[in-house]
Amino acid sequence: LRSTKHTIAPKGIEGGLPGKTGRCTLNPNTEQEKVLPSRYSDLTLHPGEVVRLETPGGGGLGYSLERDPMKVLSDVQNGYVSEAKAEELYGVVIEKRNGDLAVNEPLTRKARESSALAAQEKNAE
Repeated sequence: LRSTKHTIAPKGIEGGLPGKTGRCTLNPNTEQEKVLPSRYSDLTLHPGEVVRLETPGGGGLGYSLERDPMKVLSDVQNGYVSEAKAEELYGVVIEKRNGDLAVNEPLTRKARESSALAAQEKNAE
């Protein structure tokens, strides 16, 4: 196995958030689960064993709260971002309307305002 960015996350630019670190796991979600180092040789797999390789994600470009809510909605619809992460990272509240996903604009505005205020307070400390 050979992977990278298990310790240091890829950096975002122009205010973007860092990407996700990578991880290699032998027998994930079992009692025999073992996190493997990023470079590993001579790994013998036995019948039924599994190796999960989570590749690192790239860092973000730009401040996430400024991303167009319709683009975030498209990302959710295409499976790139979960509804929970859309709200947590982008301040975009997604709801179901008549069986379709849609942006709840008033709640999105409120979420983004409170997230931006929290970021300002954190930077002021």
